[in-house]
Amino acid sequence: DSFFTLGGDSIMSMQLAARARRAGLEITPQDVFECETPAQLAVRAAAGGTVSGPDTGTAELPLTPAMQAVLDRASTADVLHRFAQWTVLSVPAGLDETALAGALGALAGLHPMLRAQLRPGGTLVVGGPEPATAAGWLHRAAAPGLSGPDLDQVVAAETTAACRRLDPAAGVMAQAVWVDAGPDQPGRLVLAAHHLAVDTMSWRNLLPDLEAAYTDLAAGRDPGLLPEGTSFRRWMQTLAGQAADPARLAELDQWLALLAPGEPMLGARPLDPAIDTAASMRQAAFSVPAEHTATLVTEIPAAFHCGVHEVLLASLAAAVGQWRAQRGLGDGPVLLDVEGHGRQPLTAGMDLSRAVGCFTGSHPIRLDPGPAGYA
Repeated sequence: DSFFTLGGDSIMSMQLAARARRAGLEITPQDVFECETPAQLAVRAAAGGTVSGPDTGTAELPLTPAMQAVLDRASTADVLHRFAQWTVLSVPAGLDETALAGALGALAGLHPMLRAQLRPGGTLVVGGPEPATAAGWLHRAAAPGLSGPDLDQVVAAETTAACRRLDPAAGVMAQAVWVDAGPDQPGRLVLAAHHLAVDTMSWRNLLPDLEAAYTDLAAGRDPGLLPEGTSFRRWMQTLAGQAADPARLAELDQWLALLAPGEPMLGARPLDPAIDTAASMRQAAFSVPAEHTATLVTEIPAAFHCGVHEVLLASLAAAVGQWRAQRGLGDGPVLLDVEGHGRQPLTAGMDLSRAVGCFTGSHPIRLDPGPAGYA
């Protein structure tokens, strides 16, 4: 069966490549796209592959457009500190704190973006302080005997405190808090990282690596973590080089034309940066029945030779078209800003499935749903 016909996508292809590497099979996400079935992938994996060596030394990198957008929106240092991602894990009672600190150090040594530092003027220094500094990330919060809502309240407070300790300018890109509920009660582990150092996909590597390193250290073994493959540093250096290429610069007029104004607003007024913030945003959640979800992620993409993202974007454009027609705003294209994981291989042989960094990217897209006279 085809990986994509079954509902696979680009993010899942990276997960597949990362898990295959842990099992000793060398395949890349690009291999998954080119060899969709297990039989074809087996042939490609049997041919072997090459893994990039680790990056050494210190490098000063320009910020990606997404990173620069973060700085542009952060009006104060406090806002920048809180631009973080975090997760909370359940950990067993009697956690080995020494092994945990060592595992965090192993993560810092393997993934240099966790030790990056933001410099004035908008550059990022990668490969800085020694991994041993990761010992300073770990804090312990005593919560003996607590469980349920009481433990959740402590975790929430420690998560907020961990995010506030993040300081990209000082090279503090990650924090960890062991909420110790006592020797007989499972505790929690709060992991927070600044968004300049990680993206959502990074956590799919960080958490298995942390578990593997802790397991090895608790058993008295050295951590046997796999290398990153192509690092964020190497990817960013390639991206910066391509950004100055004349062929890329020649695309500028097309992008500017795409962004040309002229379509009606979706709201009653223009956006106000002082009011329309993340804190004032509202969300609505709806559950789609399983049979409709299966059609959405498998049958429709297969019929139109596309992915689920294209189906969702087409649906959104059609919905906006109907909304405008109901209000007498007329037909016309819909301008959207599409954000993606950004982990695109820029040269042959790049494998970003194990990399940690802020690869997130966005680009405008203009979709014309056509006349809105349909049900």
